[in-house]
Amino acid sequence: MQQIQNPDDPAYHKDSSRKAKNYLLLLTSADIVRYLHLLLDVVRCLGGLSELFQHGQTNIPAIVNEIQTAVDVLNKYLIGQDPA
Repeated sequence: MQQIQNPDDPAYHKDSSRKAKNYLLLLTSADIVRYLHLLLDVVRCLGGLSELFQHGQTNIPAIVNEIQTAVDVLNKYLIGQDPA
């Protein structure tokens, strides 16, 4: 039952501080930053498509066009091109 750590124990704070520093290093690594930017771009792309679907007076050709645009943008990410 001694596995429960006491928050008043100095060893607990040292371990917690080390974990926080490692987590910060992970979050600021180049790979994670690039991945977060990719996710942001994908969410923006699909968000526009979602808003179009939710709009009550959208016509079918506009939806088909927006779907094709979203697919094209996502395919560019898939093959590693810059979609901009």
